[in-house]
Amino acid sequence: MSNILIVTLTSALFLHSINAFAFKSTEEIWEKFTVEGAQCGTGDSYAVYIRQGRKDKVAMEFEGGGACWDRNSCFGPVPLTNLSAHGPQKRQGVYSPNQNQSPLFDATFVHFPYCTGDVFSGSHDANYQGKLVRHQGHVNTIKALQQMESRINLFNPVQEFYLIGESAGAIGALVSLPIVEQYLAKSVQKTALIDSPGLHFGNTFWQKFPDQYFLDLQEHLQTLGISAKATEGNIAKDFGNICVEFSDWKIGLIQSTRDIIMSIVFGNTSQSAHAKLVMSDLGITELAREQMGQCSVWVNDSSTHTFIGNDKDIARKTEKVSARDFVNSIFSNKPTRSTIPKKLIPE
Repeated sequence: MSNILIVTLTSALFLHSINAFAFKSTEEIWEKFTVEGAQCGTGDSYAVYIRQGRKDKVAMEFEGGGACWDRNSCFGPVPLTNLSAHGPQKRQGVYSPNQNQSPLFDATFVHFPYCTGDVFSGSHDANYQGKLVRHQGHVNTIKALQQMESRINLFNPVQEFYLIGESAGAIGALVSLPIVEQYLAKSVQKTALIDSPGLHFGNTFWQKFPDQYFLDLQEHLQTLGISAKATEGNIAKDFGNICVEFSDWKIGLIQSTRDIIMSIVFGNTSQSAHAKLVMSDLGITELAREQMGQCSVWVNDSSTHTFIGNDKDIARKTEKVSARDFVNSIFSNKPTRSTIPKKLIPE
């Protein structure tokens, strides 16, 4: 793929995010909850946003939107993420307040904006050729949870809890699982929906990150039972450890075979190599074969990146089962069957 096409793709991804940040919903009222001591990448104060709904039903969502790890990816002509404070984006798909569109329409939503460039895993500041970036995504999450517990008692009446993330936010939701779980009673019905985290990266994937950036990610993935080695990009093979460790969570994982963002743009691999890995016994489809814990997967044979956040892509189907069907089953009290493409990936 040419550099021009890659720049076009990343530009489109970033501009989509910028436009979304400017959206002001006429259907929902969001309360800004400023997190004391938390900062975005640029040093702006950090806030989460809360849409009030049922007190016993809470959905916590981690926003996606790229990543950055050096001066060019953070501040270049086409920055690969947004490092400034912003509010919720337009609400479609699983986030819709319309009861005909989402089973979470009546939940209290907690929106974690993404503005640290570190897939919610950072706990350090970086100096990229004189430009300071506060990669404090993980620290911000910890502070936000502590302050929502102490200031508004968010978790006390909860009976149903839903953890959601797309793209960078999907990784953010995963690494936040152990922290969030500390605030939930054992009797709480716990569900996680993880949309397009990638995980099937090329073996040079980690080499672009500075040492501290990689070490932050490595530490939090290790807590989940995922081994991140500097020379090995495929971490999907360890996902079953999450299913075992968090067996009281119902976990739904969504991924496309040829995810263009998690292969070419960020993943240091080709779309065909990504697809072969996804469908191999070292890929995420292995969860469908092994039936680990309460984990289920839905895999779409396409280049689509993320499905649950807009009405078009959540309608896409695999073997006659749409992403929406899968999401609805994950959010139900019934067991969910995995859905993967039957056709084999060509050699």
